[in-house]
Amino acid sequence: LDAAAANGKALSGGGGDDANGDGAAGEGDAKADVDMGYAEEVRRVLVQDMDQRDILRLLERLLEVIHYVASTAKERVLTEDEKEALKELKREEQRRRRFETFKSMATNAAGKALERENSFLSGEADSEGGGDGGASGDGASLTTEAIVCKNSIDLFVAVSRYHPRALVPLADAAVLRDAALYGILRNPEKNIRVVVARGVVRICEIGTAANVAARFAKMFCDALPSVPEHGARSREFYLTLCRIVKFPGALANLDVPTLCGHLNDTIMGRGYVERGPDKEDFVLSGTVALLKELLVGARETGMPGVDALRTILGRGGLLQELFERCLFAIPAGAGSGAGSG
Repeated sequence: LDAAAANGKALSGGGGDDANGDGAAGEGDAKADVDMGYAEEVRRVLVQDMDQRDILRLLERLLEVIHYVASTAKERVLTEDEKEALKELKREEQRRRRFETFKSMATNAAGKALERENSFLSGEADSEGGGDGGASGDGASLTTEAIVCKNSIDLFVAVSRYHPRALVPLADAAVLRDAALYGILRNPEKNIRVVVARGVVRICEIGTAANVAARFAKMFCDALPSVPEHGARSREFYLTLCRIVKFPGALANLDVPTLCGHLNDTIMGRGYVERGPDKEDFVLSGTVALLKELLVGARETGMPGVDALRTILGRGGLLQELFERCLFAIPAGAGSGAGSG
C-alpha cells in the first residue's frame, strides 16, 4: 500500500500545489486518469506484491480498527438544530420512498419496491456501488466513527475478494469475534451497528469457501444468553443473525434442537404485553424471528432431531401459548358457544 501511495503521488506530479489550481482545461480528466492509475496500482500491489502473511496481517489490523472504534464509541447527544435537521431528512426520505413506490407500482414492480423498503440489510448493493451503507441512506448522516468502520469493512471485503483463502485462519480468530460483537451489539451508536451488520453479511457472501457464515452463526448463537441485557441495541444483532443462518451450510456447527429449546424458554419466560408503538421489545421479536429461521433451515436441510421439537412447540407448548395468549387472547373461563360474546 505504501508503494501504491508513492506511485499515486508520482502520477499526480508529486502532490504539488498544481493539483489545487484552477487554470488547466483538462484538469478534471487528468485527475480521473490519476485516480484510475492509483486504483490500478493498489490492485496490483494487493494481488501481486503482498504475500499471504502480509494480507492476513492487513485483514487483522482492519478488524482491530473496527473493534477499537466500536468499543470506544459513545452515544452521541444531538443538539436541537441537529434533531430538526434529522427530522427533515427523514421526512424527505419518506417522500422520496413514497414517490419511488408509486412509480414502481405504475410499472408493475410494486412488490420489489416494498421489498427494498422493508429490507434492513438492503444496503449491500449501495455499498458496492459507492453508497454509504448508513442507517438513513445519506452519507452526511454517518458519524466519523461509522465512516471509519465502513471504510475498514470496504477494504476488508475488497482484499478478501482477491485473497479468499486468507479468511480461513481468520474465521475462528478472536479479533473477528470482537469486531463483530462489539460492532453489532455492544456499542451504543446505531450507525456503527448498522454498518458493521451489513459488513458481516458481505463477508459471509465472499467467504463461502471457508464457510464463514457457519462460524459467524456459531459465534452469534454463543452470545445469545447475554443479548437481552442490551435491550433495543439487540435489534441489529437479531436481524443480522437471521440473515446469516439463511446462508448455505450456516447451521453446520449448531445444535439446532437444543438452541430452539433455549429460544423457546426465552420467549415463554418473557412478558409480552403490548407496550405501545414506540416501545417494541426487540429481544422478544428478534427471538421469535430467529426461532422461525432456524426451524425453516433445519427442516429444509433435513437436520436430525428437529421432529423432537414438536413436543416443545406443539400442544401445550409455545405454539399454543402464542395462539391463545397473543393472537387470540381469550379471558380465562370465557365460553366459546352461542351467546358467549
